[in-house]
Amino acid sequence: MKEKAHTKEHHAKPKNHPWNNPRVIGISLAVLVVLSGSLLWAAVAFTGNSDANNGIGIENAVTVNAAFTNEDANHLPETEATELPRQLDGVLVAKEKANLLPWIIMFDNHPDARPHANLSKASVAYNTLVEGGATRIMAVFSPDNVSGELGPVRSARPVYIEWLSEYNAAYMHAGGSPEALQELSGFSLRDLNCLTNAARYCYRGAGYAPHNLYTNTEKLTFAMRDLQYEDVQPDFRSWRFKDEDAIEARGNFTELSLQYSSGTYNPHYEYDRERNVYLRFNANDPHMDRAQNVQIAPKNVVVQVIPEIVAIGEKGRLTLNVTGQGKAVLFRDGLVIEGHWEKPTRTDRTVFYADDGTEMKFNRGQSWVEVIPDGRGFPYH
Repeated sequence: MKEKAHTKEHHAKPKNHPWNNPRVIGISLAVLVVLSGSLLWAAVAFTGNSDANNGIGIENAVTVNAAFTNEDANHLPETEATELPRQLDGVLVAKEKANLLPWIIMFDNHPDARPHANLSKASVAYNTLVEGGATRIMAVFSPDNVSGELGPVRSARPVYIEWLSEYNAAYMHAGGSPEALQELSGFSLRDLNCLTNAARYCYRGAGYAPHNLYTNTEKLTFAMRDLQYEDVQPDFRSWRFKDEDAIEARGNFTELSLQYSSGTYNPHYEYDRERNVYLRFNANDPHMDRAQNVQIAPKNVVVQVIPEIVAIGEKGRLTLNVTGQGKAVLFRDGLVIEGHWEKPTRTDRTVFYADDGTEMKFNRGQSWVEVIPDGRGFPYH
């Protein structure tokens, strides 16, 4: 008991201790407030007005180490890249847009279907014969690179299914030959048929049938949502891309003509050295994009020579073989690069190689693949 009493007495203050005086306590507290305010003012003044001007409040202030040098900065972790080359065309874009599921549209190329809407915004375009000397265009779009109307949309053919299979993208078309429709179903591809399952994403526009069927980017966005394609991550093989050559390193190529058949189905290209693009013409008429009010002008044109026409079927429909290998010529930077193409199977990406065995490099931007049967000319100079 005495020990407890002693402990309590040890912690007690004498009755005449200054802290028992309310006046002393009040004065002491006032002194502490003044000192705290002075220290706070000094801290703000020390950090300088630059912090205040930069909107840095006291709660967000950071301590700056005066000994930090540029040499120290070299050892900081590298920041993650904010831009990456787009898989389709090599254009540098925000990393979240570099590998979106492509939209592939079957474009009508009948003279009554021209001018096209937003064809100049495609990353890749394939042009080849379908029947009766007519050609048709399959355009591959990155969804972040196009806005507005697309078309006119036309029917599918088996040869385009071969290229579609390289991407396994969302494919919009308006019906098709029996063989093409069978392959779309049998291969379980992402089929958007304007005449059946995707009718609500298509509409009739200017002109007359069958050359007036269109879609647009808003409807395609709804289709991706409805069909649960929004989060699909494509895994197709990308071509190799590079920065374009400086003007003094560009070649003197001037013109390429393709002899598919006759009339406006025979396109030609004229090289614009200043812009480093290939202006496309249907016969002698500039190939225009009415939505953008520009002439179509890709950065790269590659001619892919395939075997002669395999067969001519119902309604003159052609059977073409684009699997295997054959001659290829790339037109880029005003230069002519000869080589060959390879596509071992339906799902393999068509890859182009120079004569020295190295893979051809494309400039960043739009590429047109002109697929022409052997024996049909493509003079250039």
